[in-house]
Amino acid sequence: MKIADRLKRVLDGGTDPEVCLFQIFRTGGQPKHPTAALLMKEETGVRLYALMQSKHPENRADADNQKTWQTGDALELFLQEISRPDYYEFHSTPEGIRLQLHLPDCVTFRNFTHEQKICDAGLQVFNRIDPEQKLWYCEMFVPYAGFMKEKNSSFRFGLGRYDYEDDPEKPAISCWPLMKSTLHSPEDWQELPIRKI
Repeated sequence: MKIADRLKRVLDGGTDPEVCLFQIFRTGGQPKHPTAALLMKEETGVRLYALMQSKHPENRADADNQKTWQTGDALELFLQEISRPDYYEFHSTPEGIRLQLHLPDCVTFRNFTHEQKICDAGLQVFNRIDPEQKLWYCEMFVPYAGFMKEKNSSFRFGLGRYDYEDDPEKPAISCWPLMKSTLHSPEDWQELPIRKI
């Protein structure tokens, strides 16, 4: 079964032990426009597959590394080596605009300008919009070399979605796993096992 079909089956109420359903940020529960996602480790990197319900996904960003969470719909992937305080934040818009940030830690990152946090970790994105089924499909791939600094390290991830469909001024935010204070909370993210390099 294709991964997109697995994601759609979960969006339609089915189950899949590897597919996660996003929850409403801070409060839990089912968002109005749900997201199903699957993160897979591949030979050379991490690949995120996500399928999101949306009537008209769009983002006003017109170049990479803009503040895409402020300009429209965005899918987020956070990656962190567990042994290190720094971590990476990656975004894709429905149009394929990318954001790549390297953050020093989850406490002081706000003390740095947006430009100081921009990096190039080799993020690749692919998006497809299905207006008939009202779906946004997104793939994000990050090579291990782009975010791992230590061999044989464990890492964790968090996922987030900014959905501006119902309010152009205030997004509905959903995430997986549930983050109760901020999306920048590595202690809430999901750990992935050690990968031998």
